[in-house]
Amino acid sequence: IPAVIFSSGGYANHAFHAIADIIIPLYFTSHEFNGSVMFLVSDFESRCVSKYGPILERLSDYDLVDLKDDDRVLCFSRVILGLDSSRPELGGGPKLFTDHTMTDFKRFIRDTYSLKRHTVVDPLESPPRLLLISREASRRVENEGEIREMCERVGFEVDVREIKGEFSSIARYVNTFDVMVGVHGAGLANMIFLPENAIVVQIVPFALDVLSKFFYEFPTRDMKLGYLNYTVAWDETSLSKEYSSDDEVHTGYRDIVRRSWHEYWTIYMLYQNLTLNVSRLEKTISHAIHTLRN
Repeated sequence: IPAVIFSSGGYANHAFHAIADIIIPLYFTSHEFNGSVMFLVSDFESRCVSKYGPILERLSDYDLVDLKDDDRVLCFSRVILGLDSSRPELGGGPKLFTDHTMTDFKRFIRDTYSLKRHTVVDPLESPPRLLLISREASRRVENEGEIREMCERVGFEVDVREIKGEFSSIARYVNTFDVMVGVHGAGLANMIFLPENAIVVQIVPFALDVLSKFFYEFPTRDMKLGYLNYTVAWDETSLSKEYSSDDEVHTGYRDIVRRSWHEYWTIYMLYQNLTLNVSRLEKTISHAIHTLRN
């Protein structure tokens, strides 16, 4: 049998990186073997492996091998060393190994977790459901209550929640929604559980516009999801209270990222919170419900 060697260390305990760096590329690398493949894992993280167990068990008919603790001599017909993807972040997959698409991957996920909704239902029959992803850490939205009221006024049934818990529970929960709204980094990677034709609304914090495209906007196209973004203005970010409008933080963030990724990350990703213009955001949310109904 063939084998695939990969690491479950690094940022693998972070949901986004586990999905983008392990689960998606592992699917595209190994799916062609129809389970007749063995996974050899370096930097073995039992919590990570356990969390995504149902996915690993569907991709391989064999027990995982922890390279650190297994001293057996194993022989394979073919060995693939490391995972690769020809697409950025949540995209897939490496054409060297498979002709599967992200649509196939989403179908695989639905089957793995027995998700009930393949596509969005007719939103005219009942109010469409909207998930507003809460976030307690940085890039927190300070006026969630106002936003919830606005979304309900537009016509959505709304739930506000920070995405935590067992992966299987998250999958079933997210699959019940027609629209997902969240700040960059709040858990938008869970879009892989949304039914087809659902809509992702990404709230893009100030100065994160380029990252937002690669991380979440581009992947929605291959997943048969709709996409809208709401780009935060300077007066909606907490940075506007700490820095003047002529400061480099406002006028030269591209220079900052070229000079120092750590400085850019600290300012814009670690120390930025948001108070959104509800009237302006309402236009985006109204567009979402109009798109669903048409």
